[in-house]
Amino acid sequence: MAIDPAGEGKGPLDLLDVALFVRAAALANLSAAGREFGLSAAVASARLAQLERLLGARLLHRTTRRISVTQEGEIFADRARELLDAADAARACVGRAFTEPQGRLRVTMPSSLGRQHVSPVIAEFLRRHPGVSLDLRLTDQVVELVDKGIDLAIRIGALKDSTHIARKLATNRRVLCASPAYLAARGTPRHPADLAHHECAILSGQRDWSFVTPTGPISVRYPLAETVAIWAVYPSRSFVPPKTTAFIDFLTAHFGDPPYWDVDPQRVIR
Repeated sequence: MAIDPAGEGKGPLDLLDVALFVRAAALANLSAAGREFGLSAAVASARLAQLERLLGARLLHRTTRRISVTQEGEIFADRARELLDAADAARACVGRAFTEPQGRLRVTMPSSLGRQHVSPVIAEFLRRHPGVSLDLRLTDQVVELVDKGIDLAIRIGALKDSTHIARKLATNRRVLCASPAYLAARGTPRHPADLAHHECAILSGQRDWSFVTPTGPISVRYPLAETVAIWAVYPSRSFVPPKTTAFIDFLTAHFGDPPYWDVDPQRVIR
């Protein structure tokens, strides 16, 4: 597919060249990106040079050992990802892709959740949806979806206000834990208020521990919400690609309601 985005007669952009550049920038390796597209290193280099001539700008600095994205390349990469997403959406509106998940799905999620609860079942998801390739990024940093070209984020806890769409995947109960040695040395708390006199581990940015009791909510130092949620978050779009919906549905079924870690703790993979 080729398009002339500016309509200025400079010639159309080949979407393969655009996709090749975006992937090369992400991998910092043009040859590796070329191999993913079935292109030799020489052909990949020639196609990138063709794209740069058409745009009238250098997109990548290339040496024999590494490549880096130029300032013009960074600017073009943002729009290029939008262009590729639009092309994917256009293809998905017709034919098999309208109902069958297709293409690369870029997902980010917390490291522990990904390793313990998602990675072990990725092979099953790909078996069910052979047209999808999964780019899974495990990080405890909150990644901005649009800026980083991410299709879907799995997040735990309260969500900040944004224009993104969120869908609940599962509940995530939190419990108080302490080692027997600590309790033997410091005593066992009998009431949430007793925690004010104990050494409590917290996550960055937290202040209070909140409990739901028969007599109402109680807050003490540092937060511990009795129940939080695991969310699927994706950019607000009028069209959600089938690949995104398929992965959300797969995780929802995999986690279960109530989630399997509450029903049968022995199923938790460690």
